[in-house]
Amino acid sequence: MSKATQYNRFSHKFVAEIKDLKFKKLEELYKEDSKGIYQVTGLFINRKSKFGDKPFLSTPFFLVDLPKNRLDDIQNMINDQEVVDDVNSGLVGFKVVSYFSKTYNKTCYNIEFVDMNSQVSLTEEDF
Repeated sequence: MSKATQYNRFSHKFVAEIKDLKFKKLEELYKEDSKGIYQVTGLFINRKSKFGDKPFLSTPFFLVDLPKNRLDDIQNMINDQEVVDDVNSGLVGFKVVSYFSKTYNKTCYNIEFVDMNSQVSLTEEDF
């Protein structure tokens, strides 16, 4: 990639169709299966949120809002063609992690990205 082309917008595309997918919360996923691993099919930034730019991702069966502290990570991943190719090839996944925030005095949720392997196989019935 040349210096000039790295600033082209929308140059990286995810092949996943997200039009009819519904959102799930990280807390909901964690409570359903605290050890679950989910395939990532797309990484996105909602630039029209009333609270500023908001990262989210897609899986084969639903969308997931991400904490604002993941915005830079998601932007960097979207701009990395190798990551885009890995996502489109089904090689990127995530798991939900919980932690206690002293600032907000409550349990919060975030994600850790994982490499997918052939042993992970989810169907729509799993959700």
